[in-house]
Amino acid sequence: MADSSKGQSSRGKQGYTVGSKGKKGASSGGGGSRGPSGGGKSGGGGGGGRSPWLIGALALAVVAVVAIGIGFISVLDIGGGSSGASAADFDKAAKAAGCTVQDFGSDKGGEHLGASDLDPASWDSDPPTHGPHDPVWAVWGQYDAAVPQRNLVHNLEHAGLVIQYGPNVPADQIDALKQAVLKDTQWTVLAPYEKLNDKIAFEVWAKMTTCPKFDQTVLDHYRAFRNKPGGSAESDQFPNGRDWSQEERQPGW
Repeated sequence: MADSSKGQSSRGKQGYTVGSKGKKGASSGGGGSRGPSGGGKSGGGGGGGRSPWLIGALALAVVAVVAIGIGFISVLDIGGGSSGASAADFDKAAKAAGCTVQDFGSDKGGEHLGASDLDPASWDSDPPTHGPHDPVWAVWGQYDAAVPQRNLVHNLEHAGLVIQYGPNVPADQIDALKQAVLKDTQWTVLAPYEKLNDKIAFEVWAKMTTCPKFDQTVLDHYRAFRNKPGGSAESDQFPNGRDWSQEERQPGW
């Protein structure tokens, strides 16, 4: 694992290399909606017209298909994605597990700090999740020492996931956290942070949940935000996401 010294504002000084590779939006295949199928059959040439029973059955079938379609769309609208009922369910489950869920509202970001600038007073949480930050982001990976928050905020602006844990989190919980993170490391930074004391913080841009122990549900919820438009100007300019193969990351990450 890489190390990082506090308070320095460039990767060269922190012991990591600058990610100079270009960022490319990953192309995604167009997924068109399925068109209506079927077609009318022409009646045979006999003497009588269509049976009223047949016409009634066809009408009922059409009504049933339309009703099912409306019901399916309603389910998507109510429970889909990270909004609506699913977000409320997550908040309820996280709070039941002893976690604190915070949403800091909208922030387009984009404001960079100079090398000699102090950490901004406008940060509204510790660790911060948005606001002015260093122009250099941390290399994606796992660290055994704290990474300056000013760099990690830039990772968040890039639609990354930052997970930090305090020194008094039980060792078995840290081990469980690390094992879970290592199963899917893309767009993720994992590092200790002394000020968290006995808490684990899961962070994406302008959102954070802190927990007293590792929680797989919280991890899965925050993973869903990675490499997607997330409200920052930086992430929103890549509607299809960035190309992970072009990102600077630790070996094996």
